[in-house]
Amino acid sequence: MAGNNALLFDTDVAFASLSAATGLASTMLLFLVCFFASVPITMLMAYVPGTRTRQLYSFLTGFVLLYTAFGEGVKHIYMPAMLSYAFMALAPTHCGLLTWATVFPYLISVHAQNASGDTWKEGGMDFTGAAMVATLKVISCAVNYQDGTSIKEAQMTPSQKRLHITKLPDPLEYASYLVGCGSLLVGPTFEVRDWLAVCSK
Repeated sequence: MAGNNALLFDTDVAFASLSAATGLASTMLLFLVCFFASVPITMLMAYVPGTRTRQLYSFLTGFVLLYTAFGEGVKHIYMPAMLSYAFMALAPTHCGLLTWATVFPYLISVHAQNASGDTWKEGGMDFTGAAMVATLKVISCAVNYQDGTSIKEAQMTPSQKRLHITKLPDPLEYASYLVGCGSLLVGPTFEVRDWLAVCSK
């Protein structure tokens, strides 16, 4: 299993002895380091003052954790997210449907091209697990925005009333929601409205 050579070090070399001792691939060990690091990083967010500062903190720490864990594979997380954001900006009343129609096929194609199942069978890790969580978050955000711009509140279901948004998140709000202190490493997914509320507390 090749290491993550997109970093400033080769993970196969850096984790060689630990990998031999545990029997785990270097990519799995690096993922575990990032996963356990995400816990205190997320806890520290409670001490970051100000809404915008929290959003910036969560985006930067989330990006670093994802890039450290998956290297250049993170581009397959950001490309569909940017496409969905364009749909929300240009076609808000249909953005949920457009996102469904493009992001899921993209995820399937990425799985097929990278043979992610073979990687997992070999004991390694790749970005496709994080891409699945990202896909759920991207679609959820787009659907909530479509609901808020195309359905009158009186006609909404109880779930739609609670989760819909009527204002397009700005780029920093959206980016912080997407990666949120490394939440894409293992999940869980959460709603954009809940995330924005947490950041504003």
